[in-house]
Amino acid sequence: MLKRMAKPGRIAASLTVIGERVDPDEVSLLLGSKPDEAHRPGDLVSNRGDTRRRTGVWIITTKDRVPDTVPLATHVSSLLERVTSDPTVWSALADRHHIRLFVGWFMARENEGTTLDPALLEALGRRSLSLDFDVYATEVAGVTEETP
Repeated sequence: MLKRMAKPGRIAASLTVIGERVDPDEVSLLLGSKPDEAHRPGDLVSNRGDTRRRTGVWIITTKDRVPDTVPLATHVSSLLERVTSDPTVWSALADRHHIRLFVGWFMARENEGTTLDPALLEALGRRSLSLDFDVYATEVAGVTEETP
């Protein structure tokens, strides 16, 4: 018997390339997509001081592209559709930088869950992507919700 899990309260997802030598223009060229957010090592952290970033980052997100209440698989698929599937590109990036698919899961109930089908898991593996979760029980615990 298959147990149905509750729908997620809210999901935020992003695909991140981070490292000491990340050049956002190079990553964009290799992956075939412009980032939603990016910076280079040495960029100023803010205009209020002279602190500089130690690493570069290239990020795409599902924010404003995918409703935050749809299943996790929809978020993951949306991110993967925006970038190349060429395993040689992903392998080269993984050799030089840290790459991850990040998920922020904001629970609305005590028991929420999901399933990713084997094809989607294989697509992540071919790209050398780890799947990182932060799970927040904000509404369940009565804590004020904040986006990471």
